[in-house]
Amino acid sequence: MPIDIHADKLCTLTGATQLLPKVNGRHLHASAIWRWCRKGVRGVHLDHVRIGGRIFTSAEALNRFANALAEVDLATPTAPLAPLPPVHKSRTAAEAAAAHRAAEQELDRLGL
Repeated sequence: MPIDIHADKLCTLTGATQLLPKVNGRHLHASAIWRWCRKGVRGVHLDHVRIGGRIFTSAEALNRFANALAEVDLATPTAPLAPLPPVHKSRTAAEAAAAHRAAEQELDRLGL
């Protein structure tokens, strides 16, 4: 549902950042809100209106956007986790020195 400029309480994109929870103790940047309007997230776009040279959205539009993203998230099947790569045991200094000596001996044998 698009924004109704008479029914919705309009706010600038900067103002919209204040309506959202902080992430890592900081508000989102207005450019993130703009990307949600223009590019969307997972096929969902944030409703906005341009009045003159300014761009506005609303708390209601943010709520619809968040709910639509949650629906997309629930509808998207999760991929099974890939198996973890094998864990390599760290070599001790003595093991590394022995491997170095063996490599030097092999190079000497090859005449390199």
